Amino acid sequence: LLYVVDGPLHGGLVACIARNLSLWVPSPLNTRPVTVVSVGPRMRTADELLDYQRQGQQRDLVPRGDPAGDESCAAERFLDFLHRQVDPAVRERTRATKEKALLFGHGLSGLFACHAFATQHPLFDRYIIASPTLLDDSPTRKALTQASAGQLRGHLYLTMSADDRLDGPNPRHDGAIGRSFHQLAALTGRSHRPRLRARLEVLGSESFQSQLPAALTQGLRWHLPCTGREGWRMVLRHLPGYWRMGLGFLSMVRDAKREQRIRKAAA
Repeated sequence: LLYVVDGPLHGGLVACIARNLSLWVPSPLNTRPVTVVSVGPRMRTADELLDYQRQGQQRDLVPRGDPAGDESCAAERFLDFLHRQVDPAVRERTRATKEKALLFGHGLSGLFACHAFATQHPLFDRYIIASPTLLDDSPTRKALTQASAGQLRGHLYLTMSADDRLDGPNPRHDGAIGRSFHQLAALTGRSHRPRLRARLEVLGSESFQSQLPAALTQGLRWHLPCTGREGWRMVLRHLPGYWRMGLGFLSMVRDAKREQRIRKAAA
């Protein structure tokens, strides 16, 4: 399962990329199939979407006491809602395996993903996080940097855009995002965190917004590779589908030839 907690903004994009990557051919460019769970209020108008960007994201995705939000923030409650109500219903409908889910976040939803990672929430153990809004006084940032060697575990794929680089002309949030990235890069090395598998990348040619497709594509390939034994198992599982596709193609060719003969006879 792949959770997108800012569904009104990025749910459609994530679902499209995940679907196109999960082809039935073992390749380093493809990934294993994944079910995308897009969570968020239903947006009917552009004004509702703007209101969600201004207030809804802060309310649902920013942890209480974080400088990126205000007193209405309740990320802890939203995380508990995902764990106790959304996840059991999704797993029952999709018959998903019991393995922990993957969480994608960008900006404020990236802060939410960092909070889940810092607290080691039992729902997730894999994360794709793009330019999280980790400010200098963020409790989540402090929790991550002060965590003991054995406390952080899981799989983390973290990216930073060109807009966040400290050597850029105008880094976002006065360079706070870039400083957070470099702190995490120094702390997630294998020698420091033996139970944490992490990969951090700077997408130097991408902006804060344009990095989403690149971060998600590379993150899914890193988390869910479709190569080797796993890839061929997937091929064997889908052999009946391949057979039906082949029969359908042959049927189309036969019908086309028959129609061609009929047209020649009529002429």
